[in-house]
Amino acid sequence: MNRAVLGATLDISNHVFRVNLVVMPGLVLDVIMGMNWMNEWGAVIDAGKRVLSLREPQGSGSFQVPLPRRFDFASISCATQVVPLSQIPVVCEFLDVFLEALP
Repeated sequence: MNRAVLGATLDISNHVFRVNLVVMPGLVLDVIMGMNWMNEWGAVIDAGKRVLSLREPQGSGSFQVPLPRRFDFASISCATQVVPLSQIPVVCEFLDVFLEALP
């Protein structure tokens, strides 16, 4: 069963963002930010320079985050409580869009 984490806090370089996350089995520690979220915050990824640019969550301006070449997953992982997708009102209205199992 698919689940969601509603109102999660995402801290990127001491800038706090509120996000709703969909838990996808098999992607234990990965977070995938969708195009809508990236567009909302003006995300620009410079793969050559390994830099992520985002708009400030509060206030104006933007900031840059250097992207590491390696990750220490023990230091960046955390636990959270998940909500079944069936308990989210918009999901109940569009059941044909939210499939029981993703291909």
